[in-house]
Amino acid sequence: MNRILIYLSTIFLLLLSCNEKSTQVDESFYLSYSYSTEIDYIDIQIQNLKLTYTYVDKEKIKNRCAKWIKQSPCWTSEDFITLNLELSKKELVECKKVAEQNNIFDLNNYYGPPSGERCYAKTLIVKINNKEKQIIHCSSPKNETAPEAFNNVINKINELINQKTKK
Repeated sequence: MNRILIYLSTIFLLLLSCNEKSTQVDESFYLSYSYSTEIDYIDIQIQNLKLTYTYVDKEKIKNRCAKWIKQSPCWTSEDFITLNLELSKKELVECKKVAEQNNIFDLNNYYGPPSGERCYAKTLIVKINNKEKQIIHCSSPKNETAPEAFNNVINKINELINQKTKK
């Protein structure tokens, strides 16, 4: 009888440890995306199984920003909405795969007009294991579009947000 209890206890402990390993967070992946203009602000962070999405409440600033001509934000941090979304391990792995499959670490650090020209910077930071890459795409009417790999990662993030918020 004691042998059976020991055997069952061992199996139970093994099952618990297997389950614990399967729910461990992948800390080898981090992603940050930010973009800001006079009337827009986006900040997205993915770390562990959490996606934090901060953006401007467009309804709140609609009247204030309608005829805004200053070259500074018409919003303040009080106009932000922040969503804290939980990701599944599968969603996190998919996001990591998009970055890896698009060879994100092979991209240049900067895409856009020469320094000093006006543009709107979109910044993407990706960390996988011990590698880290920051890519800035500075958009303006005169310059090239963002690299496809950059857009693919951003599209994956937006897809996750849309799925989680049912937009």
